[in-house]
Amino acid sequence: MAPIQPVRVIGWSPDQVRARLGPPANEEIHGSVRVWTYRAGECGLRITFYYDVIRSGFFALSQQAFGPADDKAACAGGSQDTHAS
Repeated sequence: MAPIQPVRVIGWSPDQVRARLGPPANEEIHGSVRVWTYRAGECGLRITFYYDVIRSGFFALSQQAFGPADDKAACAGGSQDTHAS
């Protein structure tokens, strides 16, 4: 399995994320929040979409890389967790 490449998806629609990263390994729905999880071995990326009433659709507001506690930075390609401000 190829490693997850670092990418900033904040502000992207689910269609844009799927076009760039492919289908997620897992999708969760919590009311008006959608959480997609991507995995590559022990590494992963969690993207949280929220409904934007102005744009009438879901858009990524946060992303979080995760992996083994001792090697999280390597899983994320050295990137930090990211949230829209």
